[in-house]
Parts: sequence; structure tokens; C-alpha cells
Amino acid sequence: MKKILFLGPKSPPVTGYANIVESLAHCLSKQGASVKYLSTVPCFLAQTFPGFSWKVLRLVYMFVFLPFIMLLMPFNSILYLNINGGFGQVFDALVVFVARILGKSIILQHNSYAYINRRSWLPQLLFFIAGKNARHVVNCEDMKKTLISQYKYVENVYFVSNVSILAMADPEYFGTSFNDNCKLVAGVDKNILTLGFMGYFNKEKGLDTFSSVINKADDYAKGFVKGAAVGPVHDEVLVEELKQKHNYLIEFRSPVFGEKRDAFFNEIDVLLFPSRYLNEAEPLTIHHALNAGVPVISTDIGCIKGIISQLPGCYCFSQDNYIQSSVQLIKQFSYQSIEERRALKMELKTSYHETSLENVEDFKIILDKLGLL
Repeated sequence: MKKILFLGPKSPPVTGYANIVESLAHCLSKQGASVKYLSTVPCFLAQTFPGFSWKVLRLVYMFVFLPFIMLLMPFNSILYLNINGGFGQVFDALVVFVARILGKSIILQHNSYAYINRRSWLPQLLFFIAGKNARHVVNCEDMKKTLISQYKYVENVYFVSNVSILAMADPEYFGTSFNDNCKLVAGVDKNILTLGFMGYFNKEKGLDTFSSVINKADDYAKGFVKGAAVGPVHDEVLVEELKQKHNYLIEFRSPVFGEKRDAFFNEIDVLLFPSRYLNEAEPLTIHHALNAGVPVISTDIGCIKGIISQLPGCYCFSQDNYIQSSVQLIKQFSYQSIEERRALKMELKTSYHETSLENVEDFKIILDKLGLL
């Protein structure tokens, strides 16, 4: 039996990343490995995220926790480390150093583009310590190519889609979608196109861009479009400004999870994802939308283009062209009848499921290559 010391964030999550990490640990346990899963974040302090106090408390937590991790290291043959961001990689480097000294197999999971798009000295140090025999897991082929080109000590790289992890951890993942007969087209008034946003209410996630798209689309078709945005407020000034300017067009709501999240995707016709967040890799929001058959219009950031580029009704645009291109697409959506929208959702849902199930089979092969089975 493989004995794995598995390090990464746990729920309650402060980002969707924690859900993926927890699902991956569950996958490994289901496949017969002995997994010692330790959280690298202070879950009990999640309410302080994402402020300065969270960053300080998280660093304190990690380094207080470090001796305990060192004591457990000799009793496990594999270190599976979900890499931290920023100076949290100092912690990662110390853990990897001990694992290397003890001759452990090292697997590093990457869930951020921040240090992949731009070479940084700290991850360079981390990868040097891990050595060329370390194995790396990324979210998509583009992430793999960019990582290898940026860091000379990175050689063994495998890509695993987040949806593969979710589907293997929960076989019912694809069974929590809409009712095909009564929820395929959103909104109470079927003549109104409902455009959705899900994410942090700040500029990095593109709430301002979303609002601009809604406003310009309304200029074209007065009274035909409306917006529904859900998420936690991270920029109160921005949200108040947008409410005053667009309140008649956009409904700003609190975050939703579980069944309420599924209901939100059943309510909207199109998801706008105008993120310019540098860490963006493979957001769960995209997968939740696709699982409900909701077309996605996104910026070409992170791994998103690779996820949606071949799916019907989904598009990626550069940040510079996003508003103009999205408005043109929304005009096209506005011409669709209810039957055409229903057909598009069914086609998208079917195509997404087929692709995702293929990824699950590939994931099982990769787990074997990584030496985890």
C-alpha cells in the first residue's frame, strides 16, 4: 500500500481550490492508498480571508505546523504537495528539502498561473530543491508547456483536469444538473436573456467588465437583457458604484453553494467570466456552468480556453476585446428562440459530459504513472 503525506488546503474553502484538493485526497484513498491529509491553511480562520490578517495568520500557522509535518515524513513514502502561492513557497521549499534528504518520492501539484506566466526566484528555488526526478501535476497542456519552458529543473509533468478529480471522487457529479423538461431555459420571462456572473465581487474577477457588458447589451436591446451576479464582496466601493449605476439591470446577490448554486445556473442563459485574475488556472465555476449546459463567454486566461474552445456556444476573448466581442455574441443569443436555446443547452451538456468522462479514464492512467496506485 502506498503511504502518502498529502499537504494542501482543506474545507471550509476560501477558494474552489480547496474543494479540488480535498476531492483528490478522497480519490487517492478510494484507489487504495494510505493518505495522511494535512491542511496547509487554518480553516478555522477562513472568515479573515483575503485580508492582510489572513496572510499573516496563515504564515504563522504553516510554520507552527512545520515540525509536526517533519515528524510524519519518515513514515510515508510519497510527499504530495499542493504548492502554495507567494511566500508560502518558503514553507514548501522546507518541506521538500526534508523529503529530498529522506529520499521520498515528491509530487508537486500546480493550481496557479501566477509563477508560471512569469518566472520567479522562489519557485525556481523550490523546483531546484525538488530535483529533476520530482513529478509535477498541472491542469492543462498549456500550463505544462509554459511551466517546462520557464523552469529548467521541471521535466516530468502530467496534466489532470479538475473535472476528472471531481468526477472520480463523486460518481454522481454529473447527476446534479437541471431537469431537462422544465429548466432548460432560464428566467421567469422567457423573452429576457439572463446573463450570469459568479465570483468575487472585485475588479480582478471582472465584476466591472461584466457590468459594462450588460450595460452595452442593454443599449442595443432595451429591456431584453438582465444580469444576475453572485459572490462575496471583496471591493465594497466598487460594488456600491456598480449598484448605483446598474441596479435596474443587475441583481447583486450573496454567494450560493450546493443546490442554490445549481438553481442559479438553471436560472441564467449565459455565464460571463471576464476574469483578469493572475492566479486563474481552471476555475470550478466554469465546470459547474458547463455541467448545467450553460454557455460560457470567458477571457482567455489560465486553462479556460482549453476547456471551452471546442464546446458549442462557448467562446474565449482577450481582455482587450472582451466587452466588444461579448456584446456582439449576446446580440446573436438574443435572436434565438426558446427552442434554439434549449437545443444549444442539450448539445453543450452532452458534449461536455462526453469529454469529461474521457478525461476520467486518462486520469486513472496518470495516477498509475505518478506511482500513486
